[in-house]
Formats: sequence, structure tokens, C-alpha cells
Amino acid sequence: MSTETAHHDNEAMQALSNAGAQCGSCGDEPGDRVCPDCERFYQDYVAALRAAGWAPRVEVLTEAADVADSLRQFDPAFGARKSAQVSENLGVLRVADKLRGMADGSA
Repeated sequence: MSTETAHHDNEAMQALSNAGAQCGSCGDEPGDRVCPDCERFYQDYVAALRAAGWAPRVEVLTEAADVADSLRQFDPAFGARKSAQVSENLGVLRVADKLRGMADGSA
């Protein structure tokens, strides 16, 4: 697990705690993160959410930007196709830059 993913998972666990999720036997108050049983529940909840396809917005936007970058074409082109390819590649770069900017704003 990357440091960034661990950071986002920790933020999700804190959100669960703040919302009052707890093991039910410890007496922790919302926002407390001292009970090891609660921590295990938070980890399980976040793992289940990730398995269901949940990911923080910043991760989704960054992945989308990477996909957009991968769509650029570098095949040799000539004539009108060359101009079109340059235009398409610029459009792809603009989309990728916009997605990365949105990801930076959501961090």
C-alpha cells in the first residue's frame, strides 16, 4: 500500500470515527481513535469499501489523468493526419492537465 493510499484510508477511518462508528463495547466517543477493536473495525470497513470499488476522489482523478495521457498517439503521421494527430494529442494533454488540477484541488 502506498503512503498516499494509507493516508486516504486513515482519513476514511477518521471520518467513520467522527460519524460515530465504533465496536460497541469500548465507550469511545465520536472522533476518538484509542480502542484497538474500533481500529480493526475501521480497517475492515475501509477494506470492504475499497473492494466494492470506492476510492478517494483524488485517486480516481489521478488514474483518469493517467489513462488520458496513455491515449496520446506517437505513430508516424503525414499530411492532414499529422495535423489532426497533433491536435488530438494537445486535447488529450489538456484533459489530463484538467483532471490533475481537479485532483490537486480535492487533496
